[in-house]
Order: sequence, then C-alpha cells, then structure tokens
Amino acid sequence: MPTDLPAPQTPRLREGTARSYPSLRAIGALMLREIYTSNGRTPGGFIWSILDPVAGLMIMTVAFALVFRDPPLGHSFALFYATGILPYTMFRGISMKVASSVNYSRQLLVYPAITFLDPIIARFLVNLFVELVVAYLILGVIFTFIEMPASIDVPLLMQGFALTAVLGLGFGVMLAYPFTRSPLWQTMWGLITRPLMIFSCVLFTFESVPDKFRWLFWYNPVTHTVGMVRDSIYPTYNAQYTLPIYPAALSLVTCALGILLLRRYYREALDT
Repeated sequence: MPTDLPAPQTPRLREGTARSYPSLRAIGALMLREIYTSNGRTPGGFIWSILDPVAGLMIMTVAFALVFRDPPLGHSFALFYATGILPYTMFRGISMKVASSVNYSRQLLVYPAITFLDPIIARFLVNLFVELVVAYLILGVIFTFIEMPASIDVPLLMQGFALTAVLGLGFGVMLAYPFTRSPLWQTMWGLITRPLMIFSCVLFTFESVPDKFRWLFWYNPVTHTVGMVRDSIYPTYNAQYTLPIYPAALSLVTCALGILLLRRYYREALDT
C-alpha cells in the first residue's frame, strides 16, 4: 500500500466566520465596560443612567405643562412635549455617545481582536437601551396619571423611534473621526444640537411654522421622526409632511461616510 498519501485537509473557515465570534465577544465585553463605567461612582451605578434623564425630562415636562396649558394637540401639554422631546434627546444622546466611542476606547484598539466598529456597536446598543427605557417610563407615567390616548399606532411609534436611533447612529459614526482628532468637534456638535430642539418642532407643530420658514424645519430629519411619533399617539393628527425614507437614507449616507473616514484615518488619529 502507498504510504505517501497526502494528509487530509482540514476545512478552513472563511475570514468573516472566524472573525464573528471574537467580534461578538469584544462587543459584549465593551458593553459590560460601558455599563460598569456609566455613573459607576454614583449610588445606583448604571441604574442612575436611566433615572437621571427620566427625572430631568419629567421636571421639564411638568414645568412646560404649567406654563403652556393649551397644547397644539390633545389636552395635555405634558404628552405633547414628551412626544417631541423624547425623539430629540434620543438623537442627541446616541449621536454624542457613538461619536465619542472610538476616542473613549482608544487604548483598547491596539489589540488586534478589537476593531473600530466594536466600540461603536457596543456604545450604540447600550445607549439605545437606555433611551428606550427612558421613553417607556416617561410615556408610561403620562399615560397612567395624565392622559391616555384613545388609540396608539404601535408600529408607527416603533418606526419613529427606530429611525431616530439609526439617525443618531449615522451622525455619530460620521463624527467619530473628527471627535478623535480634536475635542473642539465635540464642543461644536453640542452647541449645534442644542438649538436643534427648536427646529425639531418639539414645542409646536410643523404645520404652525410660517410657510416661508417651513422648508428649513423640513430638512431637519428629526422633525420627521417627531412627526411620526406624534402621528402614532394622536388619532386626529396626520403628519403628512413626514417622509420616512429621508431620515433612513440620511442615516445610511452618514454612516457610510463615517466608516470610510475611520477605515482610512483612524489609526493616524489615535497616534496624535
């Protein structure tokens, strides 16, 4: 019998398959790190990351409700304000956290098992969970003690918050490279997004904006997600101006641009 037969070949896994499990473990570890370090020195730890924005938004909601007693929609200004401020804070919070994720984990990116996408995904998932819990608690309190809508379009409500989340992800990924290059970008983005609350129609409806300025509000993608959330809550309100494909397409474009920038330049930014 011949003895020089070739040794049996062990099937090789594709690179993407071999990479998937280490990547999932890295994302899981980074999520645990994000949870542990979020308000880790305060009483309650990570729970305070949820209770703090809930308390702040509830105080603002009650304060605005006392000042503005006649809401543009419905009978409760608290509900009207909540349906506007929650998408806005979700977009602002997720975009800020995602944009600073690469810089936040720069010391861990020296390990070959961790890529720049891992901290982005980890921070997005953790902060998406926080924002959704905050929205659930605030709307739950308002529905229980202040005003319960006659009916809620749950699929449209979920679509509005989902588009807000991916919009925050897209802008966050696009800004991740500039945030890594200079802290000035983070300050600038914080200043830009503060007046965005006005241009997102949080305190009024899109239809009440004068015609000559309405285009300025329409091009703000958060205006569309706010309109979708309100459309799902108020049965008599029909936000015809909303175009879901617009924030969805914008999130894809910004995310793709951010990934291209990071793939090309993030190593240089980490060395500076």
